[in-house]
Amino acid sequence: MRSISARQWTLLVALILMVMSCATVQEEPPAPQPEIDSAASFLQRGMEHLLEPSRYGLLALINEYGTHYPEARRDLFRVVADQEIAQIDRLLAEGDPLAARVRLGSLQALTGQKQRLVETAERVRDSLLTAGYEASAWAMNPDAADNVPQGSAIAPQDAVDQYRSILGQVHVSRSVENPDGITRRSSRTFAGSGFLVDESLLLTAYHVIEQVHDPSTESYAISVLLGDQRYTADLHGWDSVLDVAILRLEEPVQPEFDVLSRLAHSRTLDFGDEIYGLGHHSGLTETLTRGIISAPVRQAPEIGNWIQIDAPVTGGASGGMLIGPDGFIHGMLVAG
Repeated sequence: MRSISARQWTLLVALILMVMSCATVQEEPPAPQPEIDSAASFLQRGMEHLLEPSRYGLLALINEYGTHYPEARRDLFRVVADQEIAQIDRLLAEGDPLAARVRLGSLQALTGQKQRLVETAERVRDSLLTAGYEASAWAMNPDAADNVPQGSAIAPQDAVDQYRSILGQVHVSRSVENPDGITRRSSRTFAGSGFLVDESLLLTAYHVIEQVHDPSTESYAISVLLGDQRYTADLHGWDSVLDVAILRLEEPVQPEFDVLSRLAHSRTLDFGDEIYGLGHHSGLTETLTRGIISAPVRQAPEIGNWIQIDAPVTGGASGGMLIGPDGFIHGMLVAG
C-alpha cells in the first residue's frame, strides 16, 4: 500500500483551496418587486411612489398599468390632487405664487381634473397679480391665449441678442458616498442651461439638476454662470412631471428688460412657423439652432402637451429658450 507523503498532502490541500477560491459565489438575489396583478397592488405601489421626490416612477406605473385598473387610477389621481393642492396652498401662504403656478401646471397635466381645480387656479392667478406677475397671470386664462399683452413683436435676431444676457450655464457638484463607505466630492460639472425670469429666479429643466435627488447624494452645490460672473444658487422649487425647476440666486441680477413680458403662449404658434433654440448645445456656449414647428401641440399622455420642433436640441441645451418668429419666448428646451 502506498502512502501520501507530507509534500503530496500539501499540494492536495493547496489544489482544493485553489478550486474553492475560483468557485463562483452565488450572491443573494434582490427581493423581487410584488407583481401588479390587482387594483389593490396597483394602488399600493402608486402610494409608495408618491413618497419619492421624483414622479417618474409614478408616471411609469400609470403608463404601464393605468388602463387595466381605471378606478384605482382615478383614486390615485385624487390622492395626487389632494397632495398638490395642499402644496399649492402652502406656497401661496408663503408668498411664492410662481412656484405655486408651476405645481398647478403639473396638477392640471397629470390629473386632468380641471373642474376641481378652478378655485385653486383662481387663487394662484390672484396671488400672481398681487405680486406683480401680470403676464404670467394673464397667460393662465385659456380665453386670452391670443391676446396676451406682450407688446409689439420684435425681430428674432434682436431678441436673441437680448436673451443671451439672461442665458445661464447651470453647474452642479455633489458629495457621493461610494460603496467603500467613503464620501467623495465630485468635481464641478456643467449640467445644462437656464434663463432668468426675474432678478433672482432662473428657470431650467428638472432633469438638469435631478442628480441632487439621487439617493447616493450626501450634499450638493449649484452655481449659475451668467456671462463671466458665477452665482451660487439653491433649488427653490421643482416639478419632475413637467420637467421644470426654479433656482434662486443668492445675489440678485437685474435683467436688462422685463423677461415675463416676453413669455408667449404656445397656442400662438402654428405648423411650419420658424423657431430658434438658444442654449448651450453640447456644452458649446450660447449656441443658436433654427428649425420649424413640426406640431404646435403634441399630446404626451404622461405630461400633457409638448411643442414639437425639428431644430437640433443636444445635451446641454436643456433649460434653454424656444424663440418664436415674433421674437418671444414660447417654451423651454427639454428633449432632443
